Amino acid sequence: MVHLYIRVIFLPHVMFSPVRRDVFRWGTPDPEGDWIMVGHLFVRNSEIILIDPPLIPGLIESIARIGKPKAIILTSQNHTRGSKYIREKTGATVYVPDQNPNAVEFEKYSTGKLLGFEIFRDFNDFALLTDNKEIIIADNATGSADGRLLVFPEYIPHDPPHPANETVRKEIKDLVKKTGAVTLLAGHGYNIYGNLQDLANRL
Repeated sequence: MVHLYIRVIFLPHVMFSPVRRDVFRWGTPDPEGDWIMVGHLFVRNSEIILIDPPLIPGLIESIARIGKPKAIILTSQNHTRGSKYIREKTGATVYVPDQNPNAVEFEKYSTGKLLGFEIFRDFNDFALLTDNKEIIIADNATGSADGRLLVFPEYIPHDPPHPANETVRKEIKDLVKKTGAVTLLAGHGYNIYGNLQDLANRL
């Protein structure tokens, strides 16, 4: 009798969705809320910059196939997600906004420039602008499934429906106009591609 042994190897896999060349996104349900946490990955000269990365199984192995993680940038201190673990496994430097001067675990940043991103203050959080006029916003704005621009907290799917915060609405409108951003890379929900200025003008 011949015994046939088949060795099956399951490799970790993360589904990155392309945003454009050398920029990808992925998401996972928030364990404490009814929404999706979204991270973005930028490839620059075989080095990886992660923005607000939610930790999911296979993420570190999948990133390593693309390049070496250089940095993690958090747009809010509330977006630490799996950053400490990713740093321990990859050696990437973690940058966090200077919202809390007593937080000492990560490197602090403020407005100005950081790793090729232009930094703007976004109400209580921060926003990053790329050379391609993409703006990365933590929690204050997101796209809807039908392509609308939503501002905090109107996209939170709790009952009763929450109206948009008028202060945040004005801040987002002014920020989009000032930066000239045409694309929104959101920390939750959906991205908006190409028509951000028009949508912000309607707020």
